[in-house]
Amino acid sequence: RHLATSDRGSFQASHSSGPSPWSQPSDPGKLITMNTLLNMLCDSICSTVQVPKLLSIKNQRLGILFRILQLGALGWVAYNTFAMRAWNYITVPLPSTFDLWLLVPDADRSGADVASSPHCADPSSYDYVYSDTWTYNYSRCVELPIGEAFDKFGQNVFVPTSYEDTYVWEARGAKDCADLEFECPNRGGDFSSLGTTCMCKLSERNFVANPGKVSLHFNHGYLVSFPGDFKVRGRDNSNSMVARSNRGDWKELDGKDGEMATVVLRPDGSRCAVGARSASGAKSLWTKTDSNEDGINGELGEWLACAGVTLDDDVPELRSGNAGEVGMPKLRMTGFERHFELSYHNSNDVNYDIERFGTVCYLTVSVSPSWNTATKVAYTKVPNPHSGAATYRARKAYGVSLAVQTKGSFARFDYNSLVNVIVNAVVLLALPGTIIQFIAVYGLGLLSKIYKRAQSEVMDIRSEFSGLAARMVSTVASFRTVRRSDEAGAEAEEEAEEAIDVERVREYLRAALAPEMASGVLSEQEFMVLSDTAIMDFDAKRSSKVDLASFLAASHSQESIEP
Repeated sequence: RHLATSDRGSFQASHSSGPSPWSQPSDPGKLITMNTLLNMLCDSICSTVQVPKLLSIKNQRLGILFRILQLGALGWVAYNTFAMRAWNYITVPLPSTFDLWLLVPDADRSGADVASSPHCADPSSYDYVYSDTWTYNYSRCVELPIGEAFDKFGQNVFVPTSYEDTYVWEARGAKDCADLEFECPNRGGDFSSLGTTCMCKLSERNFVANPGKVSLHFNHGYLVSFPGDFKVRGRDNSNSMVARSNRGDWKELDGKDGEMATVVLRPDGSRCAVGARSASGAKSLWTKTDSNEDGINGELGEWLACAGVTLDDDVPELRSGNAGEVGMPKLRMTGFERHFELSYHNSNDVNYDIERFGTVCYLTVSVSPSWNTATKVAYTKVPNPHSGAATYRARKAYGVSLAVQTKGSFARFDYNSLVNVIVNAVVLLALPGTIIQFIAVYGLGLLSKIYKRAQSEVMDIRSEFSGLAARMVSTVASFRTVRRSDEAGAEAEEEAEEAIDVERVREYLRAALAPEMASGVLSEQEFMVLSDTAIMDFDAKRSSKVDLASFLAASHSQESIEP
């Protein structure tokens, strides 16, 4: 009714305002052409608006797949939101402090059994032939003095486990070289000369007696920055502090939030106790009280045990593979790099699992074997500026160096992150529908053509209404024609019952589908299934009769405009 009224009003308005401005054109051909082009352009660009259409498809397989995809999307959204605490802003802490120092054990702590250990009792058993021209052979084990037991340069440390010393005596001139040549055999060295310069060289390889007893101590800390100039810094032996601006007004945190624990871990993630010589004994969890005086500490042997190795382990990956190779290198011979990985997490982070502390640092200890060397020269007689002669010892040490890496994650509630969580959830939950739509429209062959046509229907209310009216008139006329043939003998159409026998409906349906049945596209059994399905919809009352109301309802069940 609304459509008819609006159309009639517009028609009357367009014909009651006098002659059209196009009715007497000065150049009819030109104006009509322009009008046509404008109408075509407007019709192609402006007259069509695409809107989403909700199409419910009755397909059990698609329905099952759709529910599976929905459950998967819902599970992922739930995991990403709640398990990962996606409403938090995540930032990576930076190293703030790392204070490191080493202590050499006293004589009574160096180990009374050192002399009986294999590398001291039988150093030659460690000999390794690297190639035909190079051999690692060891003479003895030596207790190094405090100044040579380790080297430290800033945060870099090196603890030798074996070394090669080369003693060199240099001379210049015929007389001095003759004296040096005479004395060199008594020193056990080899004499060589070049022009007026000569030298006597003596080399030996030794093991360090007990490097595993060198004690490593350290304190560590972190610095974290969040959006809005919010910063947090902490240290293992003091309370954490926060600042809310760039002015540096740091405030100390009290209670649990100010405490940090350090947990020592093996590479497999299990805990490892160190610090047997400390006042509080060996432990895997170090608190502020534990590390306040001597820092977090442990002997080299303890740290190696946490990494799962010993100094006497074989290192097959460092074999030379050269012709003539004999034996196997060991960590004591080659040296290695020891890794400390410091991973910091606060109480909002998903990796945090110790409730008594505001911050937890997981310290993972690992080892990377390598031919790890350090060289130094000690002069007994510095080079003479005139003669160039000197006496010195050149040492090439193999040993342990330390590499420290800082990582981790700090989490803090953030409104922008919460908005992102909601947006991502909406997008992910809508994804199953998009996938099913793509499969239904493009992946099911002939069915997809039907689904696509149903989904991509062009909606024109005016033509829809006209079509509906025509189909309704046609349906009523067809129904009454069929009824009249089915009710021969009735005197008047108005007095007869408005109903058709269901078998007559089946006959007409058979006639309509006769070409498909004749060509073999549709079998008799398939026809019976289709006709039974249609008749069940026509005869909702199960009276074996199809009345006009039911017939009209079935004929226009998919109309966009209801009658």
